[in-house]
Amino acid sequence: MNTIDSLKNKIFLASFSVGIVSTVAVLNPNLSIKLFGGFGVGASVAGVALGELITGQSVNIGLKSKEAFEKELSEKSTQVTNLQTTVDNLVKKSSSVLNEELTTKNQEIADLKSVVAQLNTTILHNYDIRKLLEDNLVKVRETLANKEAELKEVQTSLQNVGNFSTTEAYNIVKNTYARSVKKVEALLDALIRNHPQVAEFLQEVLLEVDNLRNRFIKKLSNYEELNSFDELLDVGLSLQEEIIDRCVSLKIKGQTIVIRFLQDFVNDAVPYTNHEKYISDLLHQAETQILETQKQGEQNKRAIAQEWVDSNNEMVERYEGEFSEVLNHAKHSVSRMQTMEQTICDLNQRINELEKPQEWRSNVLDAQKVGNSIIRFYWSQGIRLDRAFINNDPYEPVLYFASSRLDDITKIEELNKFSDSVQQHVELLLEPPHFSYNGEYGLLQTKIKLAIKPKLSKEELTDKIPDCKSVVSKAKRGFLITGHPGAGKTSAMKAISQWLGNEDTMRIALNPHDDETSSFTDSGFIELNDLEEIYEAIRQLDTELKLRGEDKTRRQTLIIAIDELGRIIKDAPDDLDVMEVLKQAAVEGRKLSIIILLGNHSQTTKAIEMDAQFRGAFYQLFLVGGATDKVNGIGAPALKQHEINWINSVAYPVLTIFNGRGVACQHPTHWAYKEYQDSGNPPMGLEDIDPITVTLGNQLYSPSMIIERELLSDADKSLIIKNKDVVNLKTTSGISTLIETVKGVKASKSEEYKRIKEAVLEYLKTIP
Repeated sequence: MNTIDSLKNKIFLASFSVGIVSTVAVLNPNLSIKLFGGFGVGASVAGVALGELITGQSVNIGLKSKEAFEKELSEKSTQVTNLQTTVDNLVKKSSSVLNEELTTKNQEIADLKSVVAQLNTTILHNYDIRKLLEDNLVKVRETLANKEAELKEVQTSLQNVGNFSTTEAYNIVKNTYARSVKKVEALLDALIRNHPQVAEFLQEVLLEVDNLRNRFIKKLSNYEELNSFDELLDVGLSLQEEIIDRCVSLKIKGQTIVIRFLQDFVNDAVPYTNHEKYISDLLHQAETQILETQKQGEQNKRAIAQEWVDSNNEMVERYEGEFSEVLNHAKHSVSRMQTMEQTICDLNQRINELEKPQEWRSNVLDAQKVGNSIIRFYWSQGIRLDRAFINNDPYEPVLYFASSRLDDITKIEELNKFSDSVQQHVELLLEPPHFSYNGEYGLLQTKIKLAIKPKLSKEELTDKIPDCKSVVSKAKRGFLITGHPGAGKTSAMKAISQWLGNEDTMRIALNPHDDETSSFTDSGFIELNDLEEIYEAIRQLDTELKLRGEDKTRRQTLIIAIDELGRIIKDAPDDLDVMEVLKQAAVEGRKLSIIILLGNHSQTTKAIEMDAQFRGAFYQLFLVGGATDKVNGIGAPALKQHEINWINSVAYPVLTIFNGRGVACQHPTHWAYKEYQDSGNPPMGLEDIDPITVTLGNQLYSPSMIIERELLSDADKSLIIKNKDVVNLKTTSGISTLIETVKGVKASKSEEYKRIKEAVLEYLKTIP
């Protein structure tokens, strides 16, 4: 907000200043100035209106967006918290109700056990059938034990019951009531039909059933009117428990009436001879009814438990869907807020950068250096001076500055009071600078006197330039080496490969020149000249990057020198992106122990599309003419004056650019030569290194390839293939005969014969 207000104030002050100047111009008798003043007044009014409109709209939009995001995030957070609280409460309440229901069922079993015990006491009075009754009681106990085990399983299932919805809970209570009452009435009707002698007593039980129906119909009616989810849950579970308990009690009461009637009938009316049969039937009937009652109770419990489980699963799925939707929406809102905050932060940083004073971008001229130093000094004092232009003079240049930017109004007195301090802090100033106002340009100006440094000789300049090795050794990428023919590109690549590697370093050169002898092999490189071999090696380089990224043990130092990239790209197959592979290798290679040395005649060759992005992947070395062209051309890097003088005066200058920063350095192999020659100045400081086998991707490149290429012509290879059967590769017997046939050379202990023998054996191994 402060930034927007500041921007608004600056626009207003700028418009006000333009308005004042324009008003003065209107009063001027010159028609052109009057016309300019009229336009200025209009621009001033438009600037004020536009500043008010832009800043007002920006503030409103920013505040509305912030309030909307904060409100939306707050609502979603509240919904998530309430939802989680509801879920936790439902789980706690459901578990409590189910535990109470299980306690009631255990009590029912205890009551049934009591009935059985009473029957057992009655039967034991008959001594003659005592054993039979004991056997039957054992069976009843076993049955009860099994039912208790089943009840424990039901208890375990019921513990998994969770949340349920309001409508489902209401339907469950109504269905439980209807089923339970219906079953009680059906049982009593059956008992009345089978035992009319006790119908009168059973009718009393039916009356209790009617009373039960009337009482619960009223309760269900009241229950249906409830709206609170918590009340529906608590009251519903309580009603369901009461319905089940009351119905079971009425069933037991009806069965008890019949059992007592049968017991009296057996005791009073049954002959002794038939007593055992009637007792057995009575026990069987009692056991059957008890089991049926228990079975019905278990079925009811399982049905209730299943209904709770189904309802819970459906509710959980619905809650999960809603919760995921809310959570995703909240994440989206947070992401949008973070994006806006980042945008605001970026804008603030951009504003801070724009608020800094503008300096001269180049430091080539001493006047530019002094001008930038003056700008920095006054900025440290809270005064902003923007560079305008320089009326350059070798000794007394005039520097022009712009001092008014929006709300900045710099007085000349404020500048001149620091004149002595400026001279003390700025080099090359012979006198304190004094500012004045230039009405023609509307700028501040100061004429300064410069202390001219004496020019250094070539030897003195060279002493201040570092050697190339000290500069290159700090690099963390591959190298792009540019120069005209004769600038020493190949020798520079050899020197760098020796600085960054040792005798155990794998080196391979991709050189498309049609030279009969290699120009890289004497520096430890295995050289490929055939374009098809070069393209295959580039494919293997792409594979090698992936393999080294996965396997750290594979990262032996590998240096790849590529000469004349333009020639390689010209005939590259369509399925091979040479530029992309080399760029990736240059950027990622150093951490994988791969160093790319790329030599080319011109970096700006449009035919190979070597753009700035590709060049930026490498550290760059400009040799000889490439260095002078770069320093004196458009977009020259910022260098110290003695570096520029040195590059323009010596025979073999080098300019390095690392991360946009230019540094002059000595030539890697031609630093001592005083005069430039296209040829005839051999490189210095190079060592002879024997090449070693190179592993590149899935391919091996061995030194024997070089020996074979040097010693065996195509005609020699044809003769070897034709006469290969005379040689036993396991014992090498017959090799001297084959060499004499192919090369006309008899066996000897000379080094030349050993090289020929090694080349022939290596070639034989490649023949199928």
